[in-house]
Amino acid sequence: MIEEFFKAHQHTIAAVAAAGTVGALVTLWLAWSARRADRTRLKARADIVPLFDGQTTQKCLKVSIRNIGKFPLYVSQYFFYWKVPFRGEVMKVRAADGDLIGPDFIPSKDYPTEISPRASANFYISDLPTLEREAKRMRGADTFADRLRFRFIRAFVRTDDGETFRVKLSASARQVWTGRAR
Repeated sequence: MIEEFFKAHQHTIAAVAAAGTVGALVTLWLAWSARRADRTRLKARADIVPLFDGQTTQKCLKVSIRNIGKFPLYVSQYFFYWKVPFRGEVMKVRAADGDLIGPDFIPSKDYPTEISPRASANFYISDLPTLEREAKRMRGADTFADRLRFRFIRAFVRTDDGETFRVKLSASARQVWTGRAR
């Protein structure tokens, strides 16, 4: 009797099983999107900009971070780093706008710094001569492979909650690493 019932309603049972599977997938997707909405989100851009100190104009590497998430985010003084393709290590950089380490013309900032939701902040990483000197030192022998690798250098920002985000580099910032800075 049970076998006859299941044989008569086999398509109905298959439809209920398929609906259960679709329901489980929708539930997983909703859970994933809800968790994703609550995480840290930002956009970052690095550029070489002139900074006027009263008498002279100096060029600096400036990173602009825009918090596009729902919650405030925090960055420490070592929030920025460079990554060269096909090298295992990264080069962490201490921000020059921290207390007493940067040049005098870079305005000071306290760390860790909070960036409110839908707000942005600017950070000065290095003055241009220091950046060029470090880029030349990192390039090393300056072989064809090194020049090719440094064309694809990437910059990243790491927040205090451990999230890492890629920084969009301007053409002038990328030229420093390829050795063609103007």
